Amino acid sequence: MEKVRYRGEVKDNKPHGQGQFIEPNGKIIYDGECQNGKFHGHGIFFSKKGETYVGWFKNGIVDGQGVFVSSNGNVIFDGEWKCGKPGGKILYGETPDGIKYDRGLLPIKKRNVN
Repeated sequence: MEKVRYRGEVKDNKPHGQGQFIEPNGKIIYDGECQNGKFHGHGIFFSKKGETYVGWFKNGIVDGQGVFVSSNGNVIFDGEWKCGKPGGKILYGETPDGIKYDRGLLPIKKRNVN
């Protein structure tokens, strides 16, 4: 079975700096910054399901401002991520427990729309 390839800057024989991780079929799965062999800094991740995440990573984990988009182009979450999960100030989206937010205000289901 072929492995994912890396094309980009290296340091100490590990991905470090700007680069891309590419599947054997040529599909890019990550395009962005790396540090010590891990996604670190700003990048774009493309899932096998067709979802896309554009934003910040820390030590290989989604962390910081980012946007997660479904395969059909709908924004699932646009906001602050902590340790791979939505957290902090939510701009738009739905948390894992189903609470919907709009532009960092109150949860949609609790917001007074009058």
